[in-house]
Amino acid sequence: MRHRKIFNYEKQFQLNGQSIDTVSSDIEAELTSIEVESLNRIRIRLSIEEALLRMREQFGEGAEFVARIYYRFSRPVIEIALEGAVFNPLKKEQSGLAP
Repeated sequence: MRHRKIFNYEKQFQLNGQSIDTVSSDIEAELTSIEVESLNRIRIRLSIEEALLRMREQFGEGAEFVARIYYRFSRPVIEIALEGAVFNPLKKEQSGLAP
């Protein structure tokens, strides 16, 4: 039986600079409220911003995405969802150099 997710945060955005800033700020506020260490908040915020910027490059500014924060096993989960082809924005970029 699947458990129903209860979202502390769930908003839909267009993939543009203003939305990226808003999501980033909202995530930091949620992490601050649960007392995540400052250095970890910064790392998470920068990772989310980088992922969203790469998604914008891949899908364009008109694409819509949903940002969610929920808890699983008492730990926060940040989810960014966008309809379209499978794309991993956190995958390390391939360089032109051979290994």
